[in-house]
Amino acid sequence: SLQTSKAAANGTAPQKPEFHGTIEGEALANLPSLACLAAWDHGKLNAFFAEFEPIASEKIRPHQHPGVELLYLISGNLELTIGSDLFTLEAGDSVYFDSGVRHSYHRASKNSCTAVIVTA
Repeated sequence: SLQTSKAAANGTAPQKPEFHGTIEGEALANLPSLACLAAWDHGKLNAFFAEFEPIASEKIRPHQHPGVELLYLISGNLELTIGSDLFTLEAGDSVYFDSGVRHSYHRASKNSCTAVIVTA
């Protein structure tokens, strides 16, 4: 089942994935599908406003980092791969997952695709 904002609001973290500045030394510029437009770093929490660029699937670079990640999709459609699972998010969707599992993003719409990403 999909871990959404309802599960996060209930305080239940996903046991298995369901559904950037820098992320643990990986420069956001090295993640070609993601353009970080604004970042906020407050010690344990890092928040980003991101715009996903339209790139070819073969250029996507999966990454991982310790902790958890919350992504709220503001606009567009986004394909999120967590481990071997592929999920399609639409504007208004959110997902919370273990970011220690390799994951990647791919813009799945012709229109603008933006999100707020929080890592901890």
